[in-house]
Amino acid sequence: MRHVEHVMGTVFSFDVRHSGPGDAGQALTEAVAWLHRVDAVFSTYRPDSPVSRLGRGEIDLADCPPEVAGILDLCDAVTELSHGYFTAYPRGRLDPSAMVKGWAIERASDILTRSGAVDHCVNGGGDIQLAGTAAPGCPWRTGIAHPLLRANSSPWSPDATSPWRRRAPPSAGRTSSTRTPAAPRRSWPRSP
Repeated sequence: MRHVEHVMGTVFSFDVRHSGPGDAGQALTEAVAWLHRVDAVFSTYRPDSPVSRLGRGEIDLADCPPEVAGILDLCDAVTELSHGYFTAYPRGRLDPSAMVKGWAIERASDILTRSGAVDHCVNGGGDIQLAGTAAPGCPWRTGIAHPLLRANSSPWSPDATSPWRRRAPPSAGRTSSTRTPAAPRRSWPRSP
């Protein structure tokens, strides 16, 4: 079962392969509703969203849905771990979008898994969560695009002898761009 949804300013695609005893269609409906709820709460483009209102100082964190505090705590932890290379305040304004999309995708995947749809792919604008297998005994195959060379990507699938499934790193920007990522507190490109 495949589905495409325009939400959060991008395109999300769902590819549900082998469904268990639950209703995969209902789970997909719940996952899509979840993404729309996340958009309504966290959108920085909707002036009425709690995150937009919080950023403008119109409401306090206590007035926001509890997920907002959770995401901001997660952002703070990643800011500390990255020594400031990640921030929920790019250009000095509240914008946790870089954390929210991956978090929302992971939760959408959890909704599908709980329903019995354990073999699926959720892709939100290039951030991907894979679960299970593409077919019985056949792992999902992915490709990782080189951030500076558009034509240079490498297909990848887990090593058949490894008990662990590796996850591709989340994207940190547009792969079609030739721009170098800038450090958050500097205007020049960061050193590799």
